[in-house]
Amino acid sequence: MSPEQGKRDKKGPSQCPGSKSLSKMGENRKYKGVVVLKDYNTNLALIRPEDSSFFSDLIPIKLSSPGIPEEDATTVVWENGGILKTYTTSYLKSYVKTYRYNGLSLCHRMATEQPDPGRGEPVINGRGELMGIVSNFFSSDQSVEVISVDSIRRFIADFSDGTYQGIPYYWVETTPLKGDINLKRFLGLDNGEQGLYISRTAPFSSGSEKPD
Repeated sequence: MSPEQGKRDKKGPSQCPGSKSLSKMGENRKYKGVVVLKDYNTNLALIRPEDSSFFSDLIPIKLSSPGIPEEDATTVVWENGGILKTYTTSYLKSYVKTYRYNGLSLCHRMATEQPDPGRGEPVINGRGELMGIVSNFFSSDQSVEVISVDSIRRFIADFSDGTYQGIPYYWVETTPLKGDINLKRFLGLDNGEQGLYISRTAPFSSGSEKPD
């Protein structure tokens, strides 16, 4: 399970082949991993090692309880089969991140004093459980965005039957009318009108179908 960085796909999930180099702690050997699934919207991927011996002597990490963490955690930076460094992250807030066509996913923002925290690192709570994965860094307030364990659980459960649907979408793009006087004037609406203006529908959604 690893984030795919620096990319965004309009289609979201993809089950196209690919490969990644994998390593185990304490070993210099590199294992070839096959990318089974990647979702550019949630920034998550499933990778399967070609050599089943990769799993020998490994203990799966437990996932933390879903919801708001509200606790300090340790982020682990791996390099060449070992721990390069660790740093502390402190919980700031949680929010629902909106993707294209109003897809929704829960993320956390956590403060850090690490000048270069990297991307894709696991965030571990005090009980040794995985509570998220670092996906972005904001130098403006020295914080990282963390993919929540809720999103990770859903990602794994979604693919448990061999198919992947992706995160929920409304399949429309919207603009709030509140406070946008020019948009209301363009639409011929009174200034007191409230709501959402649907500016775009996905070409493959039921909302894009023309009536008979």
